[in-house]
Amino acid sequence: MTRRPFRSQAYKARRNEEERLRLYRNVALRLQGWRCLYCHCPLGRRTVTGDHAISRKAGGETTQENIKAACGRCNVVKDTMHWQAFLKLVEAPPYDDTPLARAIRSIAFDRRIWSLTWMACERIAAQVGIDPAPPMLAAFIAADNKGGVRR
Repeated sequence: MTRRPFRSQAYKARRNEEERLRLYRNVALRLQGWRCLYCHCPLGRRTVTGDHAISRKAGGETTQENIKAACGRCNVVKDTMHWQAFLKLVEAPPYDDTPLARAIRSIAFDRRIWSLTWMACERIAAQVGIDPAPPMLAAFIAADNKGGVRR
């Protein structure tokens, strides 16, 4: 008879939370159109991170409404900020010379570039008469399956 290793209740709870986070992250990824909520860069299953919109430190829980899909950089820079406060900073970045301000300016620049890219793709697809989402998503998903989308 083989012995099953002992699993503590804390271990089981942590595993359940990780599974829920993975599920909610994938749902958020599809709902957000395979884009980062903050910088609009394309995301795939390997490059997405599950961001707690209201951080766990501030009392946010791992629920579907509280999990947003974000790239790793935006998730790290956002840290424990509320997601709406972070979006306001990205939309009107500070001009001081702190590392946080430089990171937010970089995210704001990427947000403008990716927004223009997505709009141009949608405009071209509309002129040609095709649905813009499938070709763009297919390219990003294919790149993601080969090891990640390069930015």
